[in-house]
Parts: sequence; structure tokens; C-alpha cells
Amino acid sequence: MMSWKRPLSGLGAALVTTSLLLTALPRSTSAQGILPPFRFGGQPIRSLPFSIDRPVKSERNARYYFKVPDPDIPMSRFTITEVTDNFVQKGGQWKLDNLEMRICSSLGNALQKAKCESTAPLKQVTFCGPRGCEVYDAVNQTTRKDDTPYEGLPYLEVEPLEPVQDTNVMIVLSEVINPRSAVDYQFNLAIETPTGIRNRCEVITTLGHCAVGTWIVSIQNSRFD
Repeated sequence: MMSWKRPLSGLGAALVTTSLLLTALPRSTSAQGILPPFRFGGQPIRSLPFSIDRPVKSERNARYYFKVPDPDIPMSRFTITEVTDNFVQKGGQWKLDNLEMRICSSLGNALQKAKCESTAPLKQVTFCGPRGCEVYDAVNQTTRKDDTPYEGLPYLEVEPLEPVQDTNVMIVLSEVINPRSAVDYQFNLAIETPTGIRNRCEVITTLGHCAVGTWIVSIQNSRFD
């Protein structure tokens, strides 16, 4: 049995919030997406660094590097929300048990590799989309699913075992199946802080979480594009 609140929507909406109760899964979870265009302190949308190995459509062994520059807040949960459901509808798939959170002194750039010194132990990874919800319990290494369709924006939620702070983070997903359309896909990031910690972000979601920015994932027709 699953119940949810449908996302708020409308032309000109800046924030979309969805709530999801998974009664058959390990815990309640919530996610929020931010519809474009959204702005930070009057500035254009904040682009977050991202890289990908094998960015070719229908590739079945891609690796995604979602990079999070230190937002100067304790980070207890990361929610990656697709702006539309195109990624999933076009066959894109995550492998939840093949995700790691790297702790990095530098996220690198086009000329320099990232420097990551350790990985953060994970508590749980959740994905909800049109085909239902899946929760990977990283502590016990078990997976539970509910096939009831989720009607909000598809989202991937990553919860470390303990909050992380004062560091850059890189969320790495391996064995990703790329969608079969060679277009750009947009994913937005919101971060939840531990209970009792005041959120000091410039933009706050309606759930009170930190709206950090967005990644653009470009999928190509071939390796030679």
C-alpha cells in the first residue's frame, strides 16, 4: 500500500514539492523538485559540475559523477530530482547498489582530475518513478520494491550513514543504463540538513531543504559526436 501527495504544479511555479509515504518500505521519504527556471539571489540558475563516462545513448555501462561543491552546511540527505520524466521514459536506469559517495578535497576541472580521499558509508538509497519505488538498504545490503506508480517527478535520494559537512561530495553511479534519446537531461539537487540545524541557503524548498543547483547530463548519438 502506498500513498502520496501529488506535486504542486502550474505555469510560473518556482518550487514543486512531493511527499511520499512508503508503508511497505523501510522508512518514510520525501523529495522535492525545482522547475526551471529558478534563480539564486537574482542570479541565473546555478550550474553544478558533472562528468560522465560513456555518454552514448542506450549505453548499458555508463558512469555518472554528480559533483557537489561544499555548500557550507551539514548534509544529511541528497535528493536528485529530474526536471521531467524523460530520462526514465526513454529507458534510463540507475543501479542503486552500485552508488558511492566520495569525499573530495577537490572536484577537479577540465584540466585536472578530482581528488577524493575517502567514501562516506551509506544508509539508504531510494529511487521513485513511474514504475514505482525501490529502496536499497546499504547497511544490510537488501533491496525492497513497491510497483505502485509514483506520480511525482522521478527522484533519486541518497542518505549517508552520518551527516557530512565542510567538504566537497561526489555521488558516483556505475553501471547506469543511458536513455535511448541523445538530448540533454536536467537534474536538480536539494540537500536536507539534520534536525535542529538551521538552513542558511539562499533558496529554500517548501519542505525547508536547501536548493543547491542543477546538473545538465548530455547524451550523445555516438562516441564521435
